[in-house]
Amino acid sequence: MQILAAKAERAGLLTIAGDPRGSSQGCSGCGREVPKKLHERWHDCPSCGLRLSRDHNSARVIKSRAVGRPVLQAQEMSCHWAGVTVGEAWRKP
Repeated sequence: MQILAAKAERAGLLTIAGDPRGSSQGCSGCGREVPKKLHERWHDCPSCGLRLSRDHNSARVIKSRAVGRPVLQAQEMSCHWAGVTVGEAWRKP
């Protein structure tokens, strides 16, 4: 996360860390829970019909958790996950 935050800062972007726990069990299309075992690598939602790889679905769920967060909260969370302080994260090289 620290490397990603540094790369994003150089590109003028904000890194927002999202909690990945449970992201592979939810549907990024409709938000319903779609339980699956670890060996199941495909997301197939019986509710909305969304079909895509489990990892792609999980990434979309994590992204949706970050959308709409206030920037200050996003900065604090990003820095917490990256293991650096707010001052270090936003210092220009």
